[in-house]
Amino acid sequence: GDRVAGVRYTTPGGTETTEHARLVVGADGMRSLVARKAGAQNVIEHARVSCTYYSYWSGVPSHFELYERPGRWIGVIPTNDDLTLLMTYFP
Repeated sequence: GDRVAGVRYTTPGGTETTEHARLVVGADGMRSLVARKAGAQNVIEHARVSCTYYSYWSGVPSHFELYERPGRWIGVIPTNDDLTLLMTYFP
């Protein structure tokens, strides 16, 4: 009918499978594939007013660090393969 009642997908092995659910939540981001496929409308939308920059560094000895100020932060996060993620978020 007109109600989302599950998901139909193809497994990595190529088998098409269907799963049914009483409630379907599409938590896949601002440009949601689930919402687009279901024809969901935007109920509340705000202009973009922030940004994030990030880069990965090697050879940087680090541990998790987070520096916060109102509405902004900088994070230093150790990741795999001896890489360190340096990330900043601000208006």
